[in-house]
Amino acid sequence: MRKSRVPPTAGWHHAMNRTEKGAAWIHDRASARAFLARVGETCAAFPVDLHAYCLLPRHYHVLVRAEPALLRAALAHLESASGFPGTAAPRFVPVGFGRHLMSVSRYIHLNPVDAGLVWCPEHWPYSSFRAYLGDLTAPRFVLTEALLGRFGTIGARHRHRAYVYAGMDPGTRDGDGRPRWSALFGAGSPAEDLAWRIEPVLSPRPWRLAAASPGASLYRLSLVVACVFDVPAGALRSVRVGGPEAGLARGALVHAARAEGHRRLRDVAAFMGYASPAVAAAAAERFDRALRLDPQLASRLKAALAPAT
Repeated sequence: MRKSRVPPTAGWHHAMNRTEKGAAWIHDRASARAFLARVGETCAAFPVDLHAYCLLPRHYHVLVRAEPALLRAALAHLESASGFPGTAAPRFVPVGFGRHLMSVSRYIHLNPVDAGLVWCPEHWPYSSFRAYLGDLTAPRFVLTEALLGRFGTIGARHRHRAYVYAGMDPGTRDGDGRPRWSALFGAGSPAEDLAWRIEPVLSPRPWRLAAASPGASLYRLSLVVACVFDVPAGALRSVRVGGPEAGLARGALVHAARAEGHRRLRDVAAFMGYASPAVAAAAAERFDRALRLDPQLASRLKAALAPAT
């Protein structure tokens, strides 16, 4: 574990930057690993403490503790060494120690989940979340003690994971999976413009329910899925009912509700009787794996799903 070389007066910062619109950056695992190697080299060359990071196809996030001038120099070095295709300077947001630090770290680790890239944060290999789980293969340059210290001593990793999972909520998004910032901040407002700058723009979802309108209830949606899988509708709201086919149908219901783009994961989990959004996400992930492995399953879904238009 790398020791801190940051002076006590240094503050915490959330920094991020994104590529130019349409620019390709991370093409494969090799390019992602190369960028993370540059991150490690930068942490070794500059007095910067890195406590969380997340690398996505078009942008990156880091949660760091450093003097502002040294942090800007470090990120300029990182982007130059890695060939980051962005022309704008990284954006810095001061972070307060305490709940603000916890929430920013959670936001960073949930970026791949909110972007629809994975169901659970530990399944995204290009973030620091695994380091907080105690994964011995995680990069050594990530300093986890300060954040884990907010969750006590014994059981801190477990409580931290539960805290991050409690935030797994896709929020309200439009048909293309993008946040409806105008509804929250007002169309054309400075706050809406800022939200678009710091939130990743998502690509359109490949599937969307054709049998249910955007305003259809989860109950109606559950009837559609139950019909497709030929299981009782009640089996979709209780893990005690049905067998493997019912379990597959429950994952399909979570998958379909998320694909609509405006469902909150916590609302879907509550409707289905799951103990937490994380359990619902795990069911949907199992369904996704089955969907990739069984082409016949995909054909069965055509009665309820149609290509997004």
